[in-house]
Amino acid sequence: MVQIVIMWKKFKQLVTFPHSANDSSDFHFRPFAFKLQQETLQVMKARTDEITNLLLLEEKVYNGATPWSAAILQVELIKKDSLYLVVYHGSRLVAMIGMRKMNTEAHVTNIMVDPEWQHQGLGTYLM
Repeated sequence: MVQIVIMWKKFKQLVTFPHSANDSSDFHFRPFAFKLQQETLQVMKARTDEITNLLLLEEKVYNGATPWSAAILQVELIKKDSLYLVVYHGSRLVAMIGMRKMNTEAHVTNIMVDPEWQHQGLGTYLM
């Protein structure tokens, strides 16, 4: 429980949420870097020009399948009530997480961690 509270405090420092369900403003997110297993990772808001990299990550995670098409990713990345984050190790995309704000709650829409980075705590960190 303590770890959840700590992560929530970190997340609230990095993301500014729209104030009401009727607020159509975008999420504001400050990119940051952190260390995991002595490796520096960078977290930033996903952009539509990263869709090709997201599809490549999806193929790795889902053994060649791509449950989310480029068109779906395009739509999701530009929604005002959504926030998608990508994690890079150098220039390599190693993870992503997406969420959508629904009234006063947030819903995780997708999370992917490169198989080479799984079981190291990255997915837990993103949650």
